[in-house]
Amino acid sequence: MTHKLITSREGLEYLERSKKPLQDFSRRLQIPSGYGTIYELPNEQILLFNPSSGSEYPGFIFYGYSPFKECCDADFFPIPEKDMTWLEAHARQMLSYLKNDSFYLNPLSEKLGISIPIKTENECEAAYDKLVKYSSSPKKSGPDKIEIAHCYSLAVTKFLIEEKNFKWELRRMYQVYNPYYYPVVSNEEKKNVDVVSKLSIAVGKRNKIPFRDFYWYITGLSINTKIE
Repeated sequence: MTHKLITSREGLEYLERSKKPLQDFSRRLQIPSGYGTIYELPNEQILLFNPSSGSEYPGFIFYGYSPFKECCDADFFPIPEKDMTWLEAHARQMLSYLKNDSFYLNPLSEKLGISIPIKTENECEAAYDKLVKYSSSPKKSGPDKIEIAHCYSLAVTKFLIEEKNFKWELRRMYQVYNPYYYPVVSNEEKKNVDVVSKLSIAVGKRNKIPFRDFYWYITGLSINTKIE
């Protein structure tokens, strides 16, 4: 066994049993994200957890420096998927998300019943209206709503890049342990727009702005023609 998955609560308990003061964390070791608290224990074990993320958030006991370094070198710590954000869980797929698009387009087709990929503003609006209805349904679970919102955001970003010639780049950020990636798009009116974040505001519980306002919000462009 190279490591053991624990919770932050268990990490604090293990630290106490190891008679290691809470303030005696390692100043020598760090994971790529820069987050988490690391303790080097007398038995050559390495304890990594993040108490500020809640008592049940995952952490690790590494049985030696080597397995800890392997995770650092891979820039991946194997926490359960249920503890990952959607983008974190799909980080590796995001690296080629324009080409390998089934992980976000297929759920839109299956759950919203829309044609994929999105090719026109008309299709953007039709999908947006279905998304708003889906997000407002008390019968849909929170994780399902989050998934569909992310899928729509990526589908619209793909549309802006491929059909509207927006410039774009893929950016990397970190959760506690692992990286996640998201695209930003730019044109003459708007620079470095994160469509994923903008959509979460647009279809939030108290917002749900109309599609044309959302489209202007992310592109700086007005849709002057009537959308049937």
